[in-house]
Amino acid sequence: PASPVFPPCPTRPVTPAKPELMQVSSWRRAFTLTIPILLGYIPLAIAYAVMWTQSGLPALWALAASVFVYAGAMQFLLVGLLASGVSPGAVALATLAVNLRLTFYGFIIPVAAYRGRPLQLAYSVHALTDETYSLISQLGDEATPQLITRIELLAQLYWVGGTAIGLLLGQIIPPQIIGFEFALTALFLILAQNHSYHRERHRVQLYGLVATLIALATVSDRNVLAVAIAILLVCLCLAPPVRK
Repeated sequence: PASPVFPPCPTRPVTPAKPELMQVSSWRRAFTLTIPILLGYIPLAIAYAVMWTQSGLPALWALAASVFVYAGAMQFLLVGLLASGVSPGAVALATLAVNLRLTFYGFIIPVAAYRGRPLQLAYSVHALTDETYSLISQLGDEATPQLITRIELLAQLYWVGGTAIGLLLGQIIPPQIIGFEFALTALFLILAQNHSYHRERHRVQLYGLVATLIALATVSDRNVLAVAIAILLVCLCLAPPVRK
């Protein structure tokens, strides 16, 4: 006997996600990723602003530096340079020396994906820091221009907000209170821990640890960072590629 013929089941049309919901989801994802940066940047920016206030420099300059310079380590150095009356040329040279490493961070930015969005690309380059680089480098294919920009924008908002809070607290915090600057060390420890979850990165982390120990044992404190980076680059160039 012939098999019975059943009418086709009606299918529900697939409703595409609303753009505004996708926008909210993207912002939520960026905020979740940047929580470690938030916990590090706020106290660190407060410490920077307190130092700035106690040096007698104009408060507006501190905010301007957090917006246009936006280089944590260099901003701490900038406090001492401006307070001691160093020339603008010397400040520019010091900025170049301290932030030269950021040149290599730009390799993680998918420039081709920014085609037609030059202002967004310019901001992504400007707002790329040690912490956002460490975070974005873990995202892989998820690192779209939209997510990168939102991660960087949130991170800079944390820094500028912490600066504003620090300028207010700087009026009441006595100079005897210290320890705010340790927030930067704690932040890098958290970021290193995130990298340790990826097995293929363990060897690179070991190279970094060895390079740091050699630098600490052989050069002065002022040159440890530069020497450690140089040793690490040599190790990475000579070592066989890491297999995933």
